[in-house]
Amino acid sequence: MTKRFTNILLFLLLLSGGLLGLEWIGPWIILLGGTLIGGGVIVWKVPPGEKRYVLEVFLAAVLLRVCTILPFFVLSYTGVGFHPGFFFASDGYGYHENGWQIAQLWEKGLLITPKLLIGSFTGTMPSPYEFWNAFIYSFTGKSPLSLFFVNALVGVWSSLFVFLFTEKFFGRRAARLAMLFSAFWPSLLFWSIQNLRDPMVNLAIFLLMWSALELRYRLSVRFIFTGLISSYVLFKFRMPVCLLILFLIFIWFLGTSQFYRKMKLLFIVLLVFISVAQGLKFWKNLEGAFKQKMAKASVEAFYTTDVSIAQWVDYLRTARASGGSAFLKGVDFTNPKQAIVYLPAAMGYALFAPFPWQGGSGSSLLGAFEMSILYLCLPFILGGIRHSLRVMRDQTFLILLVFSFLSLLLALIEGNVGTLFRHRSMMLSFILIFIAVGLSHPSRKVARQNV
Repeated sequence: MTKRFTNILLFLLLLSGGLLGLEWIGPWIILLGGTLIGGGVIVWKVPPGEKRYVLEVFLAAVLLRVCTILPFFVLSYTGVGFHPGFFFASDGYGYHENGWQIAQLWEKGLLITPKLLIGSFTGTMPSPYEFWNAFIYSFTGKSPLSLFFVNALVGVWSSLFVFLFTEKFFGRRAARLAMLFSAFWPSLLFWSIQNLRDPMVNLAIFLLMWSALELRYRLSVRFIFTGLISSYVLFKFRMPVCLLILFLIFIWFLGTSQFYRKMKLLFIVLLVFISVAQGLKFWKNLEGAFKQKMAKASVEAFYTTDVSIAQWVDYLRTARASGGSAFLKGVDFTNPKQAIVYLPAAMGYALFAPFPWQGGSGSSLLGAFEMSILYLCLPFILGGIRHSLRVMRDQTFLILLVFSFLSLLLALIEGNVGTLFRHRSMMLSFILIFIAVGLSHPSRKVARQNV
């Protein structure tokens, strides 16, 4: 079985590389190299009895993404309804265009400034993800297929790390299911075949959380390195999310310390003081970063640095509350009364939208289908959380803490169901793990495993 998958992959690489020409060989080298790296991790880290299963799922996930990418890629270059590099999400085309311009400027030795990018897709200072696109183009030339293959590999690697995490904490049966779900879950597959930063953001969050869970109980150079790299990537691609998660990890470290267990009252007072101080610092840093972003983006109504973070969040949400899948329009976030009244409904959307009766964009339709599946899986999610709290209470508390605050963040800034659905995938890997655990451990009589 494994040999057949490998032969098919090599055949596709050679055939497609020959049909597209030698100038397109770069993407296939990236795909082959990334697949070999994944195979090496499987040989090195996966238990002997599971290597065959994991390798087959890994290769099947790679092949599915390649076979899904190629038809849309060909259509985009034959003018049938797509822009080059478009792939359903307009953001991907902007990243691709600005990335190519940056790569050309690098080649000429020029410093990147907004003026040099006037006339590009956005005409503003490029984001770190556009620099990432430029970095890839520096090696492959103008080849959007390279961008898609990189994200496809990141999506498949994520499923491999999900297996390793779940196998360590919950056993092999749950790990098998968790990897299968994360490798072929519709939205995770959909985002990983586009030129979007979401696959890298999702993997960075997962690895950062895993590193924190490990480092709380034992020092490890490997997890220190993984935590630093994932924090850096997340900070560049989703700075507010990174700051929020690091802050929550800090609070969680204090809350699960031995000091708390011995001196609870004193700790609670200290924790409240530190939380308020750090929260104010976080809020100030976030406000400063948003102001800087506004100045760079040249937003007409907010082309000033003399605004509050509440005004920025209100502008951000209002700008996103557009299109057929917009929800809760007209809420003024700068008005505390409206914000308080609107927040519970927004949390409902953040947790459960898109609803099955909502249509509109392609991502909304995909989301409605996927959420119908998640509604049916809700008992298993709750069962998985219950089992996790029994065998690894402190670690599960961090996962739930981060999930809750990320949901709150999405409730505050998202106004479009399609965008909300895409950004909520940040914690989807852990939801799928809970489903797998709930399916694997239905009994109330559970034993403590691998903690």
